[in-house]
Amino acid sequence: MKLSISHDKKRITFISDDYNIYGFTEYTDKLWSIIGSLNWYISDKDIENKKRTYIYTGSTPFTKRYRKLYEIVMCTWYGKKIVDQMRDNKYIIEHLDNNPHNCSIENLAFAHEDLNKTKAFSFDKTRPRLFEKVAMNIYKNFSTQDFEITLGFNHSYTLSLEEDNKTKTIPLSSLYLKYSNDFETLLFDANFIGNSIKKELELNIDSLNCYDYEYVPANFVVTPPEKTSPVFISHNGQLFLVLSESTRLVAVGPSWRKYHYQPC
Repeated sequence: MKLSISHDKKRITFISDDYNIYGFTEYTDKLWSIIGSLNWYISDKDIENKKRTYIYTGSTPFTKRYRKLYEIVMCTWYGKKIVDQMRDNKYIIEHLDNNPHNCSIENLAFAHEDLNKTKAFSFDKTRPRLFEKVAMNIYKNFSTQDFEITLGFNHSYTLSLEEDNKTKTIPLSSLYLKYSNDFETLLFDANFIGNSIKKELELNIDSLNCYDYEYVPANFVVTPPEKTSPVFISHNGQLFLVLSESTRLVAVGPSWRKYHYQPC
């Protein structure tokens, strides 16, 4: 199946004939100068056989080794020489959210093939099972090479902090955990956090390996019995998303992005 491509100032989008969005990556002039001149496809055979599909090009001068969109994105940002070195040392390009069509540079990272397998049988299986409780994502900051785990809570959840020799319990809306460029440590903590949430245990920052963190405390809205809660509420010039059984967070972006609303 051939895909068409378009872009705005932020994103390059890959679209099917029936106008389904099949994938995306960030827009840069350099990346568009490469991507915009190529033909792009999804394998019809893989779709029919319900296999994992990738966006790829058959255009020259790309070789078999780097025909897929995410490979070309990494070669553009990091340079082909570095990608070659990582591949030769048994490092693969990891889709952090396990979605092969999300080729954002924030969603791509190098990981040794052993850790890639570990993630596939642990975090990648646990994360979707936690969705009713929390939207949990991992991002990679290309500029700093740091990782960040973000958690957007769809159910009531608390964080324990030690302040002045006292334990402080904070109801959470979202949490941002910052990690250095160490995928193994990051994955260990991601699995620990997922397991803690699954078992309904409170998070304790001191038990994690993050070097820094930020959090947004939960805001609570009381709706009169005769009224239904709106999806959005504006308060003091800020827009809040009202979480409910029918309105939930799918993902919380990294702390280096700016958003126009907060969950409550």
